[in-house]
Amino acid sequence: MLVRFVVFGSGAVLMATEILGFRVIGKTFGTALREYSAVIAVFLGAMSLGYYLGGRWGDRWPRPLTLVLVMVGGGVAVALVPVLDPSLSTAIADSSLPLGVHALLTATLLFSPPALLLASVSPIAIRLLSRRVEETGRVAGSVAAVSTVGSILGTLLTGFYLIGAFRVSHTLYGLGGVMVLLAACIAATERWSQVAAVVLAGVFLGTTPTAAEVIFERDSPYHHILVQDEGGYRTLYFDNSPESRMLISDPLNGAFEYTDFFHLALVFHPQVREVLMLGLGGGSIPKRFVHDYPQVRVDAVDVDPLVIEVAQRFFAVQPGPRLNLIAQDARVYLRRTPRKYDFIALDAYTTNRYGSTVPFHLTTQEFFALVKRRLTPRGVIAYNIVERPAYGPYKFLRAMVKTMSTQFPTLYLFEAEGSYNTVIFATQEANRLSGEEIVSRARRLVEQKKVSLPHFVRRAGQLYSGTINTDDVPLLTDDYAPVDDLLRAE
Repeated sequence: MLVRFVVFGSGAVLMATEILGFRVIGKTFGTALREYSAVIAVFLGAMSLGYYLGGRWGDRWPRPLTLVLVMVGGGVAVALVPVLDPSLSTAIADSSLPLGVHALLTATLLFSPPALLLASVSPIAIRLLSRRVEETGRVAGSVAAVSTVGSILGTLLTGFYLIGAFRVSHTLYGLGGVMVLLAACIAATERWSQVAAVVLAGVFLGTTPTAAEVIFERDSPYHHILVQDEGGYRTLYFDNSPESRMLISDPLNGAFEYTDFFHLALVFHPQVREVLMLGLGGGSIPKRFVHDYPQVRVDAVDVDPLVIEVAQRFFAVQPGPRLNLIAQDARVYLRRTPRKYDFIALDAYTTNRYGSTVPFHLTTQEFFALVKRRLTPRGVIAYNIVERPAYGPYKFLRAMVKTMSTQFPTLYLFEAEGSYNTVIFATQEANRLSGEEIVSRARRLVEQKKVSLPHFVRRAGQLYSGTINTDDVPLLTDDYAPVDDLLRAE
């Protein structure tokens, strides 16, 4: 019975480690399909080898000691992942190796050893439990079933609870400790008191990391979230990349430049009343809209409940009658809500060392058709793109222009000066405003004291006047949206 329980625990730890592998790799290399595929491939390969070697080891050394040693090795290998990750991931990310192999190589080095050793537990257990040839099939079936049930539990427990409740590093240390404790139980039943004592001691040595000197740090199901104060600014980081910023002394100011462009909605629709913000971050846009425009009511939607909590606790985002915070996927919200909006703003990006990522289902022709249905007749949308025409092939930006143009007749692109951001405005008006008309309208809004945002007129003058060639980029649809490839284009 104990051996089967050990198999159950090993299956749970194995799959929990794989789920956490996505977070470990994602915080340095991104969470695109390439990185997810790399983690899955590494685990499958290592598990295949582990099943094979476990069978060989079980046949050659059919003793409980074999099982104990493999389990201790697997536990130590799991616990070493957060120890080795910072230096190893950084070294590979900064190397001259092709970008496409970075995540695959890192995942191989970090996760092959624990996956191999944890997978080898089941075949060794089958060998120990099989007393006669006639019962081998029954034993193998029961062990496989127990291991699978453990894997299901480990997957659900990690995805639904552990990632949100604990740091990834702490969880990995804990999983390693579980394996060592299970090994100690096997050792104790064999009366190996000295071995059991040594194994138990390993659980408590060198497994507690030093807490980071930050205001807040936690993993959610979507991000590694960190809040840090520095130089008078408070910055929100998603997966080690700055996502939002504010002045600690003045929470309405200090935001990144590109957020100013969203206020240009009043240039295209001066009677904006109902605003929908898709993607909250630190709340720079919705909190300023609520403060500056008394006539405006804002619904701010973010898929991550922890982001909403952080925005309220640390970035002065306070819900009320004119600001409604909603934890939901943006497209799901648009599909379900009966509301119509004068302005829909989209800023659902996260960024890593390789560039930006954005959920593909918020980029497609079908998505923008849904957005259009939620707009009032004069309603406009604005979409933040972390690409600029002056830098590189900007394939994603051009694909977005091509896709949005199928639903909206007139597009305007505004380029940030201090970053790679471009904000696309799309209107339902067929007549296009000139750059001079946009600046004139912005200046009039300031003179009438309808807009108090610093640099508002200057931002209106940052309209991109060049042409956008979309012949060599795809139309993004629900059936075909290679967002990651377009963002990584060189």
